[in-house]
Amino acid sequence: MTSIAIPHELAAALRHAGARERMEVLLRHFDGSLEWFRALGRHWSTCDTIGLHRHQVANVLSRATPEQRLAMMEAVELATWATLPPVFTVWRGAHAVNADGLSWSLDREVAARFPFLPGYARQGEAPLLLTGCVRRSDCILKLDRRESEIIAPRVQIVDRRHLVHDARPEATPPITPPAVRPSVAARAAALLRAVLSGDRGNPEAVA
Repeated sequence: MTSIAIPHELAAALRHAGARERMEVLLRHFDGSLEWFRALGRHWSTCDTIGLHRHQVANVLSRATPEQRLAMMEAVELATWATLPPVFTVWRGAHAVNADGLSWSLDREVAARFPFLPGYARQGEAPLLLTGCVRRSDCILKLDRRESEIIAPRVQIVDRRHLVHDARPEATPPITPPAVRPSVAARAAALLRAVLSGDRGNPEAVA
C-alpha cells in the first residue's frame, strides 16, 4: 500500500515537541495537505492539549474533505471504520466545561471512566456521560489506545446524565465495530490506495 510521507520539517518539529506542545506545532504547520492530516492522525493520541485548541481543530476537521479524514486513519482503523453503520451511537465522559470535546468512544464503559481518571477528574464538578449520534462520513476512528475513539466535530447529543464514582453505568450495550471481513478489509485498502494515488472517486462507497 502506498504510504503518505510526513514532510521532514514537520516530522522533525514533532519529534522535538513535548505532549503539551505537539498540537500547537501541528496547527502552526497546517497546509491542508494529505501529509499534514496523516501527521495529525499519527500524533493525535500523543497530544495533551487538544482541548485548549478545540475550536481551531474542530474548524479544520469540519472543513476537511473525505480524503483528508481518511488520511488520519491507519489501515486497520480504516477497515474497521468501513464496517460502521452510516449513523451510530457514541459516548463521551466529561464535565460541563469540556462537554463539547472532539473525542468520543464506541464503548460506553470506557467513556464513563474518563471523568474519574487522573488528569481528567475535576474536584467540585459533577462528571457527565453524554450520548450522541454521529455520521460515519463525519468522523475518524482511532484504535491505538484501545479506547475505540471516535473523533468528530459534529455530534448530535441525545442524552446527558450525571455519573457517580465507582457506579457502573446503566446497562446499555456499546456499539462495537464488527469483525472486519476480508472482503471489507480489501475494499477499504483499495479505497485508501485510490485516495493516495489521487483517484478521488467516491470515498463513501465502501459499505
